[in-house]
Amino acid sequence: MTTTPRLDSFAAAGTNRVFERIRLADGHTLTLKIQAGSVTAEEVFLFDGLDAPDTQAWQNEDDWEAWLTGGSLDDGPLYLEVPVQAVRALIEQHGGEHAEQDRRTYRVTVLRTERIAFAVEADSQEDAEARYLADGVEVASETDATSVEGVTLDQK
Repeated sequence: MTTTPRLDSFAAAGTNRVFERIRLADGHTLTLKIQAGSVTAEEVFLFDGLDAPDTQAWQNEDDWEAWLTGGSLDDGPLYLEVPVQAVRALIEQHGGEHAEQDRRTYRVTVLRTERIAFAVEADSQEDAEARYLADGVEVASETDATSVEGVTLDQK
């Protein structure tokens, strides 16, 4: 049995020119774009905390993407033309793919000066609250009194 069924599926069928996410067993995440039947992923984005091995396969880092698009790649690097075998090896180094690939979306309701609700992908209600506060979806200054009022499973 393979430890990379999601990657295998994307390599076979492609990702329709959009980034598809793969959660790793240890909680790290990467996204990739790949054409059907290709042995090379066009683009691989490694989220914060996931580092590429120091090998030739991961040398083609796109340093210009953030500058050209006016965006930011502060959350992780983008690699171009990465062999599927190298992506597979990285996933296996982290214990394979996570058994549950699709996180549920929770609605986090925050009380600040008014009530605000955000959709956050998480594994549980506790994870949603922690992710909301840690990821800075709404970052409060020391003078703001921001608190999480409630977390519910989003039905959308």
